[in-house]
Amino acid sequence: DTDKIFFTEKILRPILNLHPFIVISSGGFLKHFKKFGFKTFDGLFDESYDDMDNYSLRTRAMLDAYEKFLSEDHSIEEIMPALEHNFNMMTDRFWVMSRMVDPIRIIWDEVETAREVWNSQQ
Repeated sequence: DTDKIFFTEKILRPILNLHPFIVISSGGFLKHFKKFGFKTFDGLFDESYDDMDNYSLRTRAMLDAYEKFLSEDHSIEEIMPALEHNFNMMTDRFWVMSRMVDPIRIIWDEVETAREVWNSQQ
């Protein structure tokens, strides 16, 4: 489902360690990631791969963007504002609770309600 994104340790680890990242995921991941308020590194990587529907082509384009990045000179100063912004978001308890934990609780409550209905019909 390209209308949803799934956070794992693979994206949280670089954020919490102030590292840049490049993501290969479902199409549109970066677009939705930015809607959450995170910053990506589109100044360093060509993120147009995020719009590709075909997984193989999207992966190849992401690797091409990464190889291009490796062939260029970059400094940490140019990305530090984005790194700090993302770190501050992930360490803001209110933001994490309101955007991630509370929606999970709502879904869990719906699952429990459905389970109770199903059990009562057995």
